[in-house]
Amino acid sequence: MVSTLARHRDAAGIRRRISYGSWTGAALALALACAGGCTGDEGDTGPPGPPGPGGGGPTNSVLEQGDTPPGVNVALVALSGGSGAGGSFKVGDKITARFTLTKDDGTAWDIAEMATGRALVSGPTFNYQRVLPEVSNVATAAVRNADGSYSYTFAAGIPAVYAPPLNDTPTFGVEDGELTGQPLLAGTYTLGLYLAWNYTVDGQGFRDVGNTTADFLFGGATTIEHREVVLQQNCNNCHQDLQAHGGLRHEVTLCLLCHTAGAEDRNDPSVAGGTPDVTIDFKVMIHKLHAGRHLPSVLGVDTNPDGSRNYGATPKPYQIVGFGNSIHDYSEVSFPAWPWGLIAMPRDQGYTALPAAAKAQENAIRTGPADCAACHGDPDGPGPLAAPAQGDLHKSQPARNSCGSCHDDVNWGFPYTANGQTMPSQANNSNCVLCHEQSGGALAIEDAHRHPLHDPTFNPGLNIDVLAVDEAGASNGNGNLDPGEKVSVTFTMTDDAGAAVLPSVAGASLSVVLSGPTHNYNLLLNGSIPTPALSGAQPFTVPLPSLVQLEFLGDSTVGLDVFTTAFTPHWDVAGALTSVLVRTASSSSTTLAAPASAPQNYVDVASGAAFARDDYVVIDDGVAGSEEYLRLQFVDGNRLWFSSPATSSYKAGLGADHPAGATLTKVTLVTKVAGTDYALDPALGTITELIEFGAGNAVLATYTSDFVMPASYPLALNDTPDLGEAWGEWTGKALVDGTYSVSIWGSRALTLNLYGEANAYRGTSEAHLADFLVGAATTVEPYSLISSGQNCNDCHQDVYFHGGGRRGFDACVLCHGTAGSEDRPQYVAANAPPTTGATINLRTMLHKIHMGAELANASTYTLVGFGSAGWPNNFTPHTYEHVEFPALPQGTKNCQSCHGAGNTAWHEPAERDHPTMQGVPVLEWRAVCNSCHDSSAATAHIDLMTTTSGVESCSVCHQPGKEWNVPKMHKSY
Repeated sequence: MVSTLARHRDAAGIRRRISYGSWTGAALALALACAGGCTGDEGDTGPPGPPGPGGGGPTNSVLEQGDTPPGVNVALVALSGGSGAGGSFKVGDKITARFTLTKDDGTAWDIAEMATGRALVSGPTFNYQRVLPEVSNVATAAVRNADGSYSYTFAAGIPAVYAPPLNDTPTFGVEDGELTGQPLLAGTYTLGLYLAWNYTVDGQGFRDVGNTTADFLFGGATTIEHREVVLQQNCNNCHQDLQAHGGLRHEVTLCLLCHTAGAEDRNDPSVAGGTPDVTIDFKVMIHKLHAGRHLPSVLGVDTNPDGSRNYGATPKPYQIVGFGNSIHDYSEVSFPAWPWGLIAMPRDQGYTALPAAAKAQENAIRTGPADCAACHGDPDGPGPLAAPAQGDLHKSQPARNSCGSCHDDVNWGFPYTANGQTMPSQANNSNCVLCHEQSGGALAIEDAHRHPLHDPTFNPGLNIDVLAVDEAGASNGNGNLDPGEKVSVTFTMTDDAGAAVLPSVAGASLSVVLSGPTHNYNLLLNGSIPTPALSGAQPFTVPLPSLVQLEFLGDSTVGLDVFTTAFTPHWDVAGALTSVLVRTASSSSTTLAAPASAPQNYVDVASGAAFARDDYVVIDDGVAGSEEYLRLQFVDGNRLWFSSPATSSYKAGLGADHPAGATLTKVTLVTKVAGTDYALDPALGTITELIEFGAGNAVLATYTSDFVMPASYPLALNDTPDLGEAWGEWTGKALVDGTYSVSIWGSRALTLNLYGEANAYRGTSEAHLADFLVGAATTVEPYSLISSGQNCNDCHQDVYFHGGGRRGFDACVLCHGTAGSEDRPQYVAANAPPTTGATINLRTMLHKIHMGAELANASTYTLVGFGSAGWPNNFTPHTYEHVEFPALPQGTKNCQSCHGAGNTAWHEPAERDHPTMQGVPVLEWRAVCNSCHDSSAATAHIDLMTTTSGVESCSVCHQPGKEWNVPKMHKSY
């Protein structure tokens, strides 16, 4: 009885090819070295072989970039030679494998054209051991059958005992599952077969490979039992096309046939000083290389003889020595499944008492891979986390080697104490299941690996569903939003069980972002909806809020005055209370050294020496229509940056134009008390003095009112002069008709008290995005550069950022999708490092982050992110030198990994020209292409192709239909 598993394409139909002429050892996280015993990878492509019987001549093996290779598809048709009942196999039987070899168009290959043909047998499927070590003569020894198929017969019969694993030493043995020299057990065994055709693309060598495996019965076994602990498609969610060893091996099952129990790396003393005791047993190696930079051993953590933790151990990089004595170091690999990888698992007992360095080690360990379902599948979930038949074995069969692969601080000869419990030393695996059951307890495998945010008893979930975006207040009633109109949103809030959630559950406020148009997002609103403003039964309908800061209302006079704000009503609820401030004194003054135009968020002055962060200043004091008050964010020599606008819907900036020579004066502002010093009528926006403010004193108000669609675009995020309209920024330009988007999300504060430690979490909802039309637009055109947020989740499982306060692609795109947006510069984070011109626009930032280590100038790419303790006088620098994009075969060249299969939006940069910018060049190509192609040579080429006036000529060669068009040049092989 034979069961054949033949695959050439994954679920997305991706070819399995890889360059063998351009790989470097650390280029791809899963480019595993052949750790010994395997036949080595071949050299450059040789001449095509002669035609076989019935062939039409050699297949053209000299291709150009963009050409499509013919494809190699190998399928096992049958296994024969078994002398047991029903054709099952016994010791001494010689296995004959009959297989077909075809191209993608269905025509037959001549096997003589194959540069590689190999086969091997291992088993049993419940504990793979080597049986018939790999042979390399399949392409030359296979016989063509009359029906066009081929047959290959192993020269050796099935042996009576198991062969030793690769690079066998006494380090690993029976307790590790190794059965060297023992009689073959009855069960299901697996034959692996793969063939490869060599070809060149513009002179660079590649392989087109077909892999297949087939299971068969041995020794009286009667039922085929496939090994399916992980599914190929789960690997390919991240890797697109899992492959290793120069692209020859693609199938997980094929990997298992060499990476058997007890297998070791080459351990050559001349390489890295030797790598003793490094197993390449699949269940250990795969865990460790995915854990990489989170492994206790890599971080310098192990266990003392008394069972306590030792944080002073010598860090040991996780390295494997492979074919050609190449060294592969996985010490920087981070598993991308979130929230685990960003939001730490709970603290162990005693964490608070640890010194800072030990806490940092623990934090790195606690963000290691614990999302077992990412590989082993989710039995309750469809699609990308489909469950393999044996996906739960990792829960029901705990063992020292598999569990200790990630938890490698455990010394099995010592006790191990954690969270008030001590595990005695363990001589073997027999006792593991006594404490570590599948589920139902603190030590249960499923429970211990579950992230608190995935525990419904701890985090009931929060979901926001935006049902409608409408005109509010005075409007023309045409259903579209226009400048000057207010915007209302209708939405619901529920938990994961579908029950309505009280607004108070989401804390003080919900986040809301409005941006557009979708083809070139420019941010209009980045604010919050105070939850006390939500009342009544769901769904909630509420206008979007706008924070107005330091609005100048006028000067107080003798007698009790009434002041009226420019916008009404005032929300004046918790989280959005009105503040009234009165100017009581003035001090240092200077003048503007250059004109300043609204809405820029800085001024250049004659001297900034007398000013400091958080000072309040007035510009054009006493000048009607120009007097405005602001707060200093940063004093940068003679440039003063502001943290708040005079009147703005969302961001810092001037509310009026000011000429050179205008006076800027430091002032003292005193906050008044509502009900004692003044009375507020929120509906009318009137502020009435109850106590005299002082004749001649300026009166200001900071308040929240209804957002009004502006006539022009405000400042970009963290705007500086470093990036401007050449990068698609439309600050100050008239609003463009089109599709705009609003996104709302919130989170509930959660505290997990466990083992004497308090763990703070945020149960954040995924952002819910709704598109709406502005102006005369008639058709909704959603954002299209990324076809779906699920593309991100294929690898990340879930997207979390900013301390867990942002979740989902729709929370990212409306801020980071905006043109001209920058990271947090010094005017936001006072001691931030200089990151001049660093944009956080997705089209640049995401490319650079995912390129990571492959960037020519990876060490220079730093972003200043969300602040930590002491913000805003502290900052968090983010570097990405360790990031390796896992898509195989050629990393970020697999554009569809993120953009989505079938999505063509990335074939040419989107236009970002404002209608008023006719003839004004926009750096559409540079912003995207230079993000990955950042070498000096590439940058020089881009410079050469850009005129001194900023006009790009990239489209002449690279737009669709041209000789070096983008999809052609990014085609992977």
